[in-house]
Amino acid sequence: MLVGGGDVGKTTIIEAIALLFSPTNATLVSDADYYNRDTTQGFTIEAIISLPLGTDIIFFPEETKRGRAAYLSALAKYSLASFREKHTDIWYRIAMTLANEFDSDPRVLLAHCDYDVITIRELLLTRKRQFPYLSGPKLANYWLYMLACFTDAPLKNKAAITIIPDVHVVRASVRLGIVPTDTTDRNAVSSAWFHLLAGTRIAPVDLHGPLWRWSRLGFPDVALQEL
Repeated sequence: MLVGGGDVGKTTIIEAIALLFSPTNATLVSDADYYNRDTTQGFTIEAIISLPLGTDIIFFPEETKRGRAAYLSALAKYSLASFREKHTDIWYRIAMTLANEFDSDPRVLLAHCDYDVITIRELLLTRKRQFPYLSGPKLANYWLYMLACFTDAPLKNKAAITIIPDVHVVRASVRLGIVPTDTTDRNAVSSAWFHLLAGTRIAPVDLHGPLWRWSRLGFPDVALQEL
């Protein structure tokens, strides 16, 4: 879980991880992905994957039997929780829900919803107390997006994974006239893109990266191509 203020680089890190672990080689990289847009220098993404000593319990919901204090200690050990009490509550409550209702396995939750994206999202959004933070419109869709890209879960209705309405996507949507300038409802942004792209070959969530970078770079002029 990445937690931080707005526009500090969380999405950049996630996109780098996505590139590193992409199951296909079809990923497109723009000049905005290069330092100072110098494409001649190239770039390398490297990662070391491990479970830090003493923190592994947070990835196993069955360990909630050890109590919230054990989770707080594990999350605080390497500053995995920026706000110790709040983030521990979020993590522990989701883990408790998985442990008590889904046999400590997220795959059981997916199977319970027949692997249907719409049903899974509805479960999250209507049970905010059991799935805090994850039930928000941004995180719910981003979690589904990560499941679709990096797991073998046989998800149905993947096109229903909506665009992730963070601050940059909202700004880009306003800039393009997709939503009114006074839009504050992020669900309205997701809905607008979903209806706009219905019947096309473009999934709304596929536009998250391009829109985010366009806004982050201050809306530079771009060359448009007919799809």
